[in-house]
Formats: sequence, structure tokens, C-alpha cells
Amino acid sequence: TKTRIFLATPKGAAGAYYDQRKKMVAEKPKQIVRWHWSVHPHKSLGLYIGEDGKYRSPWYDNECSRAATPQEIAQELDIDYAASAWQFFDGTQLDLIEAKAREPLWTGEILFEEDGTDPKLSRQQWGRVSLWCPLSAAGIPPEDEYAVTCDIATGTAGECSSQSAASIVSLTKGVKVGRYNSSTIRPREFAACAVALCRLFHNAKLNFEANGPGAEFSRAVIHDTKYRSVYYRKAEDAAGGSKIGWWSTGETKRTLLARYRDALKTGEFTNYDAQAILECREFVQKPDGAVIHQRADSPINPAGAGDLHGDMVIADAIGYRMVEIWRKSRSIKANARSPAPVEQIGSAWKRIEETRRKEAEGDENYNY
Repeated sequence: TKTRIFLATPKGAAGAYYDQRKKMVAEKPKQIVRWHWSVHPHKSLGLYIGEDGKYRSPWYDNECSRAATPQEIAQELDIDYAASAWQFFDGTQLDLIEAKAREPLWTGEILFEEDGTDPKLSRQQWGRVSLWCPLSAAGIPPEDEYAVTCDIATGTAGECSSQSAASIVSLTKGVKVGRYNSSTIRPREFAACAVALCRLFHNAKLNFEANGPGAEFSRAVIHDTKYRSVYYRKAEDAAGGSKIGWWSTGETKRTLLARYRDALKTGEFTNYDAQAILECREFVQKPDGAVIHQRADSPINPAGAGDLHGDMVIADAIGYRMVEIWRKSRSIKANARSPAPVEQIGSAWKRIEETRRKEAEGDENYNY
């Protein structure tokens, strides 16, 4: 028959088999069959859940005692695609989140003018825009406060190219409601596309990784689109000159991803995008504490390619950061409006004045 069956146990979140599985998740998820030992009638006898949250059984415990390394257990028993390294996101937790993933309610393209104005949606089966929120008959998303957050690539396409990715997030609900991704769009055009998404989603707040291609993206946003609902970071974090956008360093990236990981675990942030959750499995933490995409540490990584892929995860993590900032700003403003007891009026007055000062200076926590 004209049928191909790919069969393997995991060997890290990189390589030909993993790439094929990732492609299938995006295009034909129902054709993926996962044969975990726990569905075997003999190996699952005495099945229980261990303290680590994983399925276990007497057979599994015996196999673990025979294994040479934890990597062997993860690879041959746990179906852990980050088996060859320390997975940054918890695999068991990702299984639970992945089980709640949903098909997009709408898929298509966004049409817009060169400056990102006059956005319109066009339904297409394999479009680059996916939405998990309902649309009106006119193609308008529900009224809400949103953020559009981006990770920017060069747009050169090719097998090993990164993608430009945008995440659309409801700030009030802490839910990802949409995505855009493309490996062929150039930073300048992507800037207009991101602004078009912002305008479509009721003038959403725009944030993005300002490093590398982000510089061209930033210039296009400011000078070509003249869109002004943009995130500005604190002055002390303004490496590289401009304060616009999120600036990535080893430390800020680790902190950003750690907070996003914790938010997924606690339910403070909801992500129904199966592709994006799958990408989380590709991030590993090295012995020196650095968090990288596993493909960047692969011997097949072309020279100079840097942190390949994982783009949607960065966009999603920046999206959650915007949710954090929105929640904090609302909490501070609510506290500033609350009347203070007479005996605390002095300290309350100082607190309100500090809030106003930071608001005037454009502190990231007050920039709404």
C-alpha cells in the first residue's frame, strides 16, 4: 500500500524522527499512535502513580532498577523526547496540558496595507493564522484587552530556518487565543503583519524580542506603521540603546521561560496550541544553567545558526509576561484608589505618589 509507518523510541527533541512527528502533530495528529508501556496488559499489572506524578508498576520499577542511566529510562520507557538532556519543561506536566489542547476555531490569513492598517481575515485551510476565539459575522474578535507578542526571524526559509512567530493573548483571562507563524516573512513585513493583528484585536499591546532581527522589526513598527501601543522596558534593562521591546540575555531568557513554565503548571496561563506545547519539550537546561533549544546544541546545527526554532515558545512566554504586567498594574491601581485607614494615611500617600511617579516615567509595570 502507499503507506509509510515511522516507528521509534525518542532520542532527544531533535533529529529526523522527531521532525517527522512534529510535522504530523501539525498536519495529521490523528495518525499518531502512542504505545506507552502502561497500556500493555501484563506490564501494567499493579499500575499506580508515583510521587513524581508518573505511571509506575512493579514491572516498570524493575526495569528502572536495570537501566544504566536516567536517560535510558526516559528514552525507552517514558517516551520523553528530551531524554538526552535535562528537559526544562516538565514532560509529565506537558502531557496533561497537551491532552487539553484544542483544534483552532478558525484558520486562515490576515490581509493588510503596507503600514498594517485595514486588517481583514481570509479563511484558508492551511493559513498562517490560527485562532481559538470566536469571531463575529464581520470577522471581529470579542471585545477584550489583548497583547500580540513576537519572536522574529530573518525570513530566509529553508529546512533549518527559524520562524517568525506571533502569539495573541487575552490579558484579562490569561489565555492564548491565536498565533501566526511563517519562515518566509521578512522582519519589515512581519512588523506590518503584527501591527495588523494588533489593530484587529482592538489595538492590542505589542511586545517582541528586540535582539537581532528585532532591530529591523522595531524600526518598521515605529517609522513605517507608526503604531504606538508598544511595550517599553525599564531603563536599566535597555541594552542596545532603545527601550522598545523585550531584550533577551541568558538571564532574562531563563527567567522569562521559568515564569512561563510555572504559569502553565499552576493554570495561571492557558495554552490550547498543541504545536506550541510540543515545542516546549525541545528546551533543555545545560549544566551551567543556560536554557537553550535542543537543536541549537545538535551536531547537525549549521554554523552560525544560533538558537534555532522554539520561536512559538518565546512568543508565548512574552505573552504571559504581558499578562503578569497587566495584572500587576491593575492591582496597583486598585490599591491606589482604595481609602487607607487614618493611622496609615502617611504611608498610603507615599505609596500613591510613588505609583504616580513610576507611571509618569513609563515603568514597565505601569505602562498601560
